[in-house]
Amino acid sequence: MMGRKYTTLRDIAQSSRVSITTVYKVLHGHPDISKSTKERVLKAIEEFGFIVFGISNPFYESVILGITQVAKDKGYDLLIVNLPYNRKEDIDKAIENLMMRRIEGIIIAADITQLDERDFRRYKLRERAITFGLTFPTTFMDVITPNNLKGGYIATKHLIDIERKKIAILHTSDFEKERNMKERFQGYIKALRDHGMSPEEELIFVEKEPSGRANSMFEAYDLIRKKVREVEFVQCSVTTTN
Repeated sequence: MMGRKYTTLRDIAQSSRVSITTVYKVLHGHPDISKSTKERVLKAIEEFGFIVFGISNPFYESVILGITQVAKDKGYDLLIVNLPYNRKEDIDKAIENLMMRRIEGIIIAADITQLDERDFRRYKLRERAITFGLTFPTTFMDVITPNNLKGGYIATKHLIDIERKKIAILHTSDFEKERNMKERFQGYIKALRDHGMSPEEELIFVEKEPSGRANSMFEAYDLIRKKVREVEFVQCSVTTTN
């Protein structure tokens, strides 16, 4: 972050020669934006700094609003870099670009386990950076993260409270790396058992190879709909044969 002012949607819109509404739509993954326009807006966002994977996710939107306000109050610029893909080469390039701008600190919401020890030393990440939202046990960096177990519990309990009887969950299989997902899954299991319900294996959906794309939230929605339909089909087939 740097002194003076903070980045706005207007700055990004002017840089990419589009309207503020178009920038907003790109950030929120609207499908009615052409590929060329989307690429131009994302390039402008990248040039302004701040490393975020999946900026269209409403979680990141609310966090960025808070960070922006604090930066403004303290007289700092907020530079935003959106990562269309959660890949090492994208993270490397983003950090490299920020270092060239002589930034004083970096807030990272991306999979930094893809970086090796040389990257940490080269960019002095342990001294300059903090991560949020994602917890990875091998990075030894300061992390700000929600209580994932409690979040998984609350989400599941809410569905139980509104009398849902079959509650599915979608998660990745790499619990050693994705500690967030492991804790949310544990919260899901605990809520079910605390309310006299047993986890049903056919409702625990595992995606072994997440897409790593910024719109993965929407892909997850489509994926879980597909898996639910498959479960319903199996149940229907069993009922028919009996």
